[in-house]
Amino acid sequence: PEPGAGGQPPVDPAAMAAPTGLVPTAVPPTETPLPTATPAPTPVPTEGIPPYSPVVRLVIPALDIDRAVVPVGLKPTGGGGLDWDTDRIFATQNRPDLVGQLVGSYSPGQGDNILLIGHNYNQVDWGWAGVFVNIKNLNAGDQIDVFTEDGRKTSYSVVQVKQVPWRNKNTSEMEKHMKFMGASDGERLTLITCGGANIWPFPARVYVVAAPLGQ
Repeated sequence: PEPGAGGQPPVDPAAMAAPTGLVPTAVPPTETPLPTATPAPTPVPTEGIPPYSPVVRLVIPALDIDRAVVPVGLKPTGGGGLDWDTDRIFATQNRPDLVGQLVGSYSPGQGDNILLIGHNYNQVDWGWAGVFVNIKNLNAGDQIDVFTEDGRKTSYSVVQVKQVPWRNKNTSEMEKHMKFMGASDGERLTLITCGGANIWPFPARVYVVAAPLGQ
């Protein structure tokens, strides 16, 4: 997608869509959408703040994750709405799952919330495991490294791992999710996956929040 004002994509994160089965021999579980986010103001880079540059690689040493990151934008749904297009991050016969950066989230160095999503299905049921199936096992202090398209590396330290219910899909639940998906007071990295089960329906979401290393 073309960037918006200040070089930042204009669409704010809303929901994680169901994956489309790209492997003909097996189809993963359908994922229920995340709650819709209220659009946040488009960030405008100021002096001393790096311009928008997407994340292209994620490394989590504690989980042996070293995976490419691709942008995840919106696509039309059958009902005339919009949902997140996660086809690009689903495993194929030639590669494992990728990680997705929600278009509209921030870039490292911009001082706000960077949102990365990944699938969580298990290897026993589907023959391969989703890239984020074990992020719930991260601990405070674990390091996460992200690399951006302009060649920068930024390191973060896990400060919180939280599973949030998404059963009733009401306003009360949505407000709890928005504490993790919305704009933040200062820079943070947020990893998001389905939770509560490794197959559909997923009654929760798992959020891993990390702060810039040294803060």
